[in-house]
Amino acid sequence: MEELMREEPAILVVDDNPQVLDSYRKILTTPTDKSTAALNALEQSLFGKSAQASHSDSQQFIVEFASSGQAGCEKVKQLLHDNLRVAVAFVDMRMPGKMDGLQTIETLWLIDPNIQVVICSAYADNSWEDISARIGQTDQLLILRKPFERIEILQIASALLNKWNLLHERESQLTQLEHCIAERTQHLQKALQERERFEHQLQHKVTHDDLTDLPNRTLLLDRLNQALTKAKRYHTRLMVCFIDLDRFKYINDHFGHDVGDQLLCTIAERMTAIVRKSDTLARIGGDEFVLVISDYDRTETAMHGLQRLIGCISKPLQVAGTEVEVTCSIGCSTYPEDGDDVTSLLKFADAAMYSAKAHGCNIIQLYNASLRANIEERIRIETELRQAIKRNQLQLYYQPQVDLHRGCVTGVEALLRWQHPELGTILPNRFIPIAEDTGLIRQVTEWVLQEACKQGKTWQESGIEMLQIAVNISAKQINDVAFPSLVSRCLSATGFDPERLELEITESSAMENPDFTIPLMHLLKALGVKLSIDDFGTGYSNMYYLKSFPVDKLKLDGSFVQEVTTDKCSHAIVSAIITMGQALGLSVIAEMTETEDQVVTLAEQGCDLVQGFYFSKPLTALECEKLLWKGAVALPKALQ
Repeated sequence: MEELMREEPAILVVDDNPQVLDSYRKILTTPTDKSTAALNALEQSLFGKSAQASHSDSQQFIVEFASSGQAGCEKVKQLLHDNLRVAVAFVDMRMPGKMDGLQTIETLWLIDPNIQVVICSAYADNSWEDISARIGQTDQLLILRKPFERIEILQIASALLNKWNLLHERESQLTQLEHCIAERTQHLQKALQERERFEHQLQHKVTHDDLTDLPNRTLLLDRLNQALTKAKRYHTRLMVCFIDLDRFKYINDHFGHDVGDQLLCTIAERMTAIVRKSDTLARIGGDEFVLVISDYDRTETAMHGLQRLIGCISKPLQVAGTEVEVTCSIGCSTYPEDGDDVTSLLKFADAAMYSAKAHGCNIIQLYNASLRANIEERIRIETELRQAIKRNQLQLYYQPQVDLHRGCVTGVEALLRWQHPELGTILPNRFIPIAEDTGLIRQVTEWVLQEACKQGKTWQESGIEMLQIAVNISAKQINDVAFPSLVSRCLSATGFDPERLELEITESSAMENPDFTIPLMHLLKALGVKLSIDDFGTGYSNMYYLKSFPVDKLKLDGSFVQEVTTDKCSHAIVSAIITMGQALGLSVIAEMTETEDQVVTLAEQGCDLVQGFYFSKPLTALECEKLLWKGAVALPKALQ
């Protein structure tokens, strides 16, 4: 076995005759000088080898012997296991047992298909045609008739060993070549990946703003063209919004351009966190940004998102150690209403943005065909709003507020609607800003308070269990020193219990001038009314002032409520506000609650009250009265 540890391949002899095996042993292991010389001469003529280097006068081959086909096959397996190969096999055709010569050959080639086989037989039982039909045409098979000459065995063994070595050498070279090719391919792939990475970086630099890493004008135009093409194909809507920071020049001039750049990056990060991934936010230069909102259902939906954007931008931030507030003006154009090409939409949005700045900044201006048409409508609304009260066109709807602990209606919010004979139902967000600008808000607020208190008194006298009625208060009114007197008159005129009246003040208006707002709130509390902070979470409350506000309730902004089950950030904000409110001894109500999952989630977070379409849409006074007589409402099964 020591000899088998050499790298040279072995020769296998399979024959059941011991005398034949002994003959092979004498021929292959102890050659005579004469036969050796003849064999060397043959190799020199065949392969060009030096006769001196071919064979020694001692042992010539590594030889293994087997007395049966099965033993020979097992021998080959064992050698392969020991990392040794059989190059040539001399196989007897006639052998007793399970495997004859042909079966032995077939099995050997299954184990190692590279073995060169010599069939040794004294009989003509199998013709070459029969063997070829059985095994197939191959150049790895020779036939040697017994009795054979010594020189025949030596010549065949030598020739086939050299053939096997040549084939093995070629196989090794091919393997090395394949390895080399694989290595070069890998290097090439690496180089291609590096090039692709570089090209990607270059492309990114060409299409993105260096300062904020937002898309630049080039990429904006490309995406806007794609969005417009898609909107035309699928008949969806598209909004282009020009966003310009207010008083940014002052910050640049006062604090320097480095600070201004830091502020732009912070604002860009804030806006990126608000906008949808499907929309495009780009910086086109200076303090100008463009937002492309695609595939939205209603203008109100997009406007609500822009209001969140304004609230996000206007949150205080630190600039050079100083807290500053930055607002923005937004102008919007829409497809298909305002234009059907990129140039027109951008131009109209830009015009609307300048109109927003002209109206005092920190607002959103829609371009709807022409700004002149908007102005004409504004004038019409202003003129007809003066007559709306006299003509009984204003109407209050009531949306129930449900106690999640008791499963009953404990209050309603009075919602103002203008039933115009030609324009249909006009919502407050359309005419209240005009009323605030023109001074009509005082008359409108007084009418709302009178009607709400009168309705509350009527329900109270009819025997309905007493409940609170919430009324929204305009930002203009909360800054009016005469407002407490107006509330007092309405309560006296109607006889409604002040403790049942709740005034909702938006977070932003409460924080606009807290030094004035807090004393006014105390005057209202002295009347006995309840106070709540509306749209909480979208403003910029200072915690110091918040604890100073004499309020009874916090009203979660609907934007967080609608995302409380789908957005981790909104869920965290809602949870934090509820915890903070209750720690301050305040009730917490969530508006715009529309789904069962939202109700359950709010209840699990400890929210006290909810208001929204899940329990009821806004109702007329008569419809609401029917609901109030029922008292209890059906809570989700998870809360029962």
